[in-house]
Amino acid sequence: TEIRVPRNGKIYFSKIHDLIANRRVDIIKGYTDLNIDTIKSFMVNEFRNFLENKMNSLYLQMLREPDERFFHIFKLHFVQPNPVISEFSSLKENETFFPPCMFGIMKRLTSTKHLKYNDRQSLILFLKGIGMPVEKTIEFLRNSFNLDNEVFNKEYLYSIRHNYGLEGKRANYPPYTCSKMGSLCNNNSVGCPFLGDKTYVKDFLNVKNINLDLEDLIKSHPGQKACSKILNVLIEQEAEPLITSPVNFYNLFKNKNNKNVE
Repeated sequence: TEIRVPRNGKIYFSKIHDLIANRRVDIIKGYTDLNIDTIKSFMVNEFRNFLENKMNSLYLQMLREPDERFFHIFKLHFVQPNPVISEFSSLKENETFFPPCMFGIMKRLTSTKHLKYNDRQSLILFLKGIGMPVEKTIEFLRNSFNLDNEVFNKEYLYSIRHNYGLEGKRANYPPYTCSKMGSLCNNNSVGCPFLGDKTYVKDFLNVKNINLDLEDLIKSHPGQKACSKILNVLIEQEAEPLITSPVNFYNLFKNKNNKNVE
């Protein structure tokens, strides 16, 4: 079918971004002339956006009202663009390998049924970093927050998916490092408990049955070095590991446990 191009027609540059990227059109005050190429580009981009919006809407509907017949298809094509290296069994089984900072955030979540922004971001990116699938993270936080489903979906669902690279610009956000966690220490955030509220470290030592004097530990091993020392006690390793991130702590702890089981 022949496409009839209107005379003196103009189109806004954002509607033909693929042509802009290849510098195939001239832009004047945000607009370019209508021609066969710009019309084709516009139609393809609009149809692509339409499909993406409809598929995202359908996926969100699936989260609210799951249908087992379609779950595998959505998981395969839309949930995990990057494959998870190791199979994630369950949060309950893996929580024992959490570092003191994540232990503190989980404890705060249990007691308050809510997390402020920094703690929420820290935890979501950590769970992503250790291989917890996005649908399990959504389910866990949905059950942990003292909110009804409608409020949770409105306020937190997009943010969780965005952190997993499934919304917005679909960026691959890395988990926070120890230095980043250290910068988050305040009344609203757990951050690094060795630099902030040391109550979480005391509780962690008690739960793990580690007999260390916390004050002496922090004096001799400031910041993340104290965390490295605790991990060294847990995994009984001759050379003390240097912890650079919560995920790093988790992986070393879990890998050592897996070797012991084998």
